[in-house]
Amino acid sequence: MSNEQQPEEEELTFIADEDVVYQPVTESNVLWILSTIISYVFHPILLATYSFVFVDVFFPYQFLHLGPQQKTQLMLTIVTNTLVFPVIVLVLMRGLKMISSFELKTNKERIIPFIAISLFYFWTYLVVQKLGVGHYFSHISLGASLGIFMAFFANVFYKISIHAVGVGGFFGVALTLTLISTYNLLLPLLLVIVIVGAVGSARLFLGAHTPREVVSGYM
Repeated sequence: MSNEQQPEEEELTFIADEDVVYQPVTESNVLWILSTIISYVFHPILLATYSFVFVDVFFPYQFLHLGPQQKTQLMLTIVTNTLVFPVIVLVLMRGLKMISSFELKTNKERIIPFIAISLFYFWTYLVVQKLGVGHYFSHISLGASLGIFMAFFANVFYKISIHAVGVGGFFGVALTLTLISTYNLLLPLLLVIVIVGAVGSARLFLGAHTPREVVSGYM
């Protein structure tokens, strides 16, 4: 009788480890759906485009010296290098069965996408410099490229949250813009802070990451 009960006792063993990934709270369908929507709307692959739009709306004189053709070229460069090319890489890798899903759930699956995307971002930085957009947006492009390189090295040791890396960079753009702009951008900054918190909470709720992976992504 004691031999039959022993496996049940082992199954009830509780492991206290802050790095254990949270399990999705399936009882709350509304929160699960909301968290999923947030994860897609603020997917890291979209945040470079969001940053450009944010700067264009709240710091418009950054691009005043650009003609319509140059500004269009800049926008196409950002969308192509930070959105279209990364999607093509992921689709090809999925077709070749180099990754099991587009969510890149393991560290190993993230290696090639990280390398490719960091190169795309660095190419964007070179194009931005060539267009003479200005120091501020050039620094944003370079910072994004370096941030992805850093995330790549962190990924060797644990599965850092790419969502947190993306929204953390977006917050950096909003914060520096608030500090240097002559306009009062407190409300847009607060909105970005809410977005940053919502994205991190969504990733934890869906069980995609641990708190350490999210916080280190922000950093």
